[in-house]
Amino acid sequence: MQDRIRVLISTHVGAPWGGVSTLYGDLFRSRFAQLVELYYVDNHPKAGSVSRSGRISQSNLVSAFTYYLHYVALLLRIKPHVVHIATSPGLSFVKQGIAVALAKTLRSRVVLAPHCSYERLLQGNGLWRVYCRFVLGRCNGLIALSKEWLAAQQRLPGCLVEYLPNAIDLEPYRNQPRPRADDDGHVVKILFLGSIGRDKGSFDLVRAAAQLQQILSAAPWQIDLRGEALHPGEPEQVQHLIDASALGDRVHIRPPAFDADKVSCLAGADLFVLPSYHEGMPVSVIEAMAAGLPVVATQVGGIPDLVTDGENGLLVPPGQPQALAEALAGLMGDPGRRTRMGLTGRQHALEGHDLDARVPDLVRFHEKVAAVDRRLIARGRAKSEPPGICQSPEESR
Repeated sequence: MQDRIRVLISTHVGAPWGGVSTLYGDLFRSRFAQLVELYYVDNHPKAGSVSRSGRISQSNLVSAFTYYLHYVALLLRIKPHVVHIATSPGLSFVKQGIAVALAKTLRSRVVLAPHCSYERLLQGNGLWRVYCRFVLGRCNGLIALSKEWLAAQQRLPGCLVEYLPNAIDLEPYRNQPRPRADDDGHVVKILFLGSIGRDKGSFDLVRAAAQLQQILSAAPWQIDLRGEALHPGEPEQVQHLIDASALGDRVHIRPPAFDADKVSCLAGADLFVLPSYHEGMPVSVIEAMAAGLPVVATQVGGIPDLVTDGENGLLVPPGQPQALAEALAGLMGDPGRRTRMGLTGRQHALEGHDLDARVPDLVRFHEKVAAVDRRLIARGRAKSEPPGICQSPEESR
């Protein structure tokens, strides 16, 4: 192909792993990397843990400065037709808002991919909302990962907004056996994947487990929370609540799971739970659905785009442990319903969230945002860099 557009993606892939790292790692290994001239700049080059990456500190300021140096050097060197910037709420949005401004100053068109709820992003005082709307207004394209983001169309008349829900590499899940046979002594395993803390509903899950202890006192079940701190000290607080509720033999905090380990965890579970207070379109739910698990989750962000209540899972209001416990108990006691919901969810994931099928839509969207005559791209290609994925100006030489 001689008329590929140059796309520079600003995101983070690798440790600390999370949904965004999974998404872009899969994207870089997909056909997308052959259909565009793809370049990559790590927007957190000295990332440590999730909790450390979200704080103002000397190391994070050095990391941000390093990122901007690499980012601007790439903008000047490859002159991308489109700069694709992944962002989250809070300090990430502040940092990436500056990246948007730098790209616009250097005459690149910008696609923003906010991996969060629209409502969550705009939470804050008036000054913060003004900043958010200013950044959004500077973008040429916005990827709406959940349907709630389509509301931004009315406020961004000069921006192409398109619903492109998250999609991942589903190959590891295609041959995963489902349903699992339940014998009389079967231990119902409930799995939580994600950051451990208040925002993800970890405390609510422990409180729901305390109620399950009363509702299903004789039934064999256990809950595994696999993840790391979103904010310092929160896993320790969750563990304290587990101990105070005498749930040490039922509820366990375990290290985060990645790659084959994560696939294995999902294969060994019976139920997936995510009681978050806010979400974009969680990759963990897509993975759970692809693994054939029914999902119990909260009605926030893009979760209702994935989970249809009563069909492939159950939805409950955030911050209500009793409702969460009742939903879990209902499925724990009905293996047939778990199986039906799990198979429905798997079909939904295969049909709607397969990255290989989504790549053409992503390419087309970036081409539309580029708004460049493809013949000009072809003529300019002889002067451009050889295509490839690079982490920094040094590595792209």
